[in-house]
Amino acid sequence: MKLLDVEKIGFHPEKNRTPEDFTFPAAMTSMMAYLDENFRRTQIIHAHGREWTQRVANIEFVAASGIGFALLWEKDYCMSAMDLIQAGSYEKGIQNSFAWAGWEYERVNGADMRSRAVAAIDDGHPFIAFGLTDPPEAALVCGYDDEGKTLCGWSHFQDGMATIENGMFRASDWESHTWDFYMPTRKTERTRSLRDIIAFGVEIMEKTQVDGYFAGDAAHAAWQNALASFGTADAALFDYHHNILFNLAEARAWCGDFLKSQKIEAGKHFGKIHDLCWEADAAAPNAEALAEPEKRAALLRVMEQIRAEDMAACSELRAYLQN
Repeated sequence: MKLLDVEKIGFHPEKNRTPEDFTFPAAMTSMMAYLDENFRRTQIIHAHGREWTQRVANIEFVAASGIGFALLWEKDYCMSAMDLIQAGSYEKGIQNSFAWAGWEYERVNGADMRSRAVAAIDDGHPFIAFGLTDPPEAALVCGYDDEGKTLCGWSHFQDGMATIENGMFRASDWESHTWDFYMPTRKTERTRSLRDIIAFGVEIMEKTQVDGYFAGDAAHAAWQNALASFGTADAALFDYHHNILFNLAEARAWCGDFLKSQKIEAGKHFGKIHDLCWEADAAAPNAEALAEPEKRAALLRVMEQIRAEDMAACSELRAYLQN
């Protein structure tokens, strides 16, 4: 049994679709678009000299999950800092997203996962799985074979996995390493407001530590300090900086689009951060450029602007909550 019409997720899954590199919001968007026509809306945006199709639900879930407000920095350059949903906690980000969507859900793990997977797909409900792929971020399960011993679906990280005819992954040995399923159960009413989402965002932006990561303004400071002391022997830092930079660009771009769609002025600061991230990349596009004092100084000036825009956004969002 397979739900073959569930929209694909992944890194640039369609030529003209805007990037959706955060796995959980992308999976929520495709799952909800399949279940609920309210989440099928798209809009055309113009960026980088071309026209893109943006799935509106994705920008909503980037915000509702807390990802759009987050920044993490790990002192040993661990790429797990790019998984921004952990800044507000997985459980709260997932809970807020389903509540914003207006759907109840159930977290399923343990011995009955296979039978529950079969029942969900038989009921026409795709669902989200963590731990199914490597890295163990959100994947979208859309079908099964062999009475549930094999699962099929979409993932950002399915390269190298077996696939079925339409390109969905096919995972046979999933039970030993899959942690949790998040299964939509019933459509209800939206139980998170715009104010709730902004309050969650401010809470995330005001954090300075999250499970050993620098967070919020402390992450900006640690990032700038690392760049200021860059040496030619530390090329790993440039790669880490580059990945964190464009992770931040997408997070703030989509969250900014969401805030602006809700007439929240702070969204303009997030949009500016997206543009500044591209300026930062142009100032020092490779490790050799970063090692040059003048180019490194130019980059640090842009990084300080990014930090200032983030703090301005946080201040305006805090003021919104106080009104």
